[in-house]
Amino acid sequence: MDFLTSLLILIGRVLISALFLAGAASKLMHWHHHSELAKSRGIPSPQILFPVGMVLQLLGGLLILLGFYSRFGAILLLIYSIPTMYWMHSFWETKEHEKRRLEKAFFMKSLAVIGGLLYILAVGSGRFGFGM
Repeated sequence: MDFLTSLLILIGRVLISALFLAGAASKLMHWHHHSELAKSRGIPSPQILFPVGMVLQLLGGLLILLGFYSRFGAILLLIYSIPTMYWMHSFWETKEHEKRRLEKAFFMKSLAVIGGLLYILAVGSGRFGFGM
């Protein structure tokens, strides 16, 4: 693997992990708001799944950022991202045009992020990482 490829993988890892680490930090700082939002979106057992999701975001984001078992971090974030995308951005259930458009954009963004996680799962940490 040449230097440029390794550098691009590192930059990609940093950027994708930033999304999840920022999300975990926001949940910690605004716990009540985010937990109420989870309840309002119909997430089953939000008192359990909400904290579990935050831990998955934090741990998965850190593993990918550090390049330490990035593939495992990607799996953790996939476990978090796929159900979250379904429950939080179910645009097909929204009748209001503007809200539907916004939720569809968030849904599509989540699909792209899942694509990035699958890429990390496939290639691992690159030269500038540790573990798998």
